[in-house]
Amino acid sequence: MKFLKKSIKIEGKSTPVFYSKDGRIDEVKGLTIYAKCILNKLPAELNPKNDSDGIIDYFETDKVFIPVGSSLFKQVEEIYNSIN
Repeated sequence: MKFLKKSIKIEGKSTPVFYSKDGRIDEVKGLTIYAKCILNKLPAELNPKNDSDGIIDYFETDKVFIPVGSSLFKQVEEIYNSIN
């Protein structure tokens, strides 16, 4: 899995993403990766979260929170810092 400025690439498949430094209520530090479109799914290896609810017509893109201390955090932080 390779984190790029505008996407995540895994096994030749690229998923467009954007990165965000979130202020969470529980104050856990980290970064969130969002898929740019509901049709593009984040890699399953990241265990993405998606709270879409088709019954009430609420749809959101996949997202995954990478906390400080995660094995992926340093890679994601480098990309985030190169953008911002």
